[in-house]
Amino acid sequence: ARCLLALLYVALVPLRMFQCMEQPIHAMWTLQKGAALWNVLIIALVYALLLLLFQRAGLAFGCGGILFLLYFLLNFYHMRSQGCPFLFRDWSALKEALPLLNGHQPVMEGEAWYSILHFLFFIALGFWCDIPPGKGMRYHLSVTGLSLVFLLFFGCFQTLAYPSMAEDPKETAWESLLRRGSMLALYDSIGNAPAEPPWYERFPVVCHAPGMKAEGKAG
Repeated sequence: ARCLLALLYVALVPLRMFQCMEQPIHAMWTLQKGAALWNVLIIALVYALLLLLFQRAGLAFGCGGILFLLYFLLNFYHMRSQGCPFLFRDWSALKEALPLLNGHQPVMEGEAWYSILHFLFFIALGFWCDIPPGKGMRYHLSVTGLSLVFLLFFGCFQTLAYPSMAEDPKETAWESLLRRGSMLALYDSIGNAPAEPPWYERFPVVCHAPGMKAEGKAG
């Protein structure tokens, strides 16, 4: 029963995680074509890496849920303060970004609290979905094999079908990033940090996402 539940967790939870990350921030229908699939695959990729690291399904699912919850809160705050998804390069600028709220705390709407409850449920369910390791090496070989198979699949699929960044002169930079989805925008930014500061550190940012009422000025 635990094995079946773990398989259902892997098959269904990444999609719901993605929806919980995006719905409090913007309308899902604005996403670029194919972006939703890649956001879900990246979430599954994180689970596969954690499974390879911990060699226990429960630890991988539970700790993965905690990571995604923390990223959701960080991304939610970042959207409220700077108007774009949190990117890999923003770790270094996080301290400087704090004053952009101008003393106002992010407004946690009902949708955001709904997502947080979902994350907490998936974290608890993930830890409960643990599969006790059997005797010998069969369990660890199976876990390692499944993780490596998905990593290989992801690498090959990325080479063949990774979505290009759609350029639209009518869109602002933050609108283009939002259309990628939070996880895909974060994944794209790994290893691609520009030499110059991000656009929102050099220009005023008007917060357009739901619940944004303040204008943050960078620099």
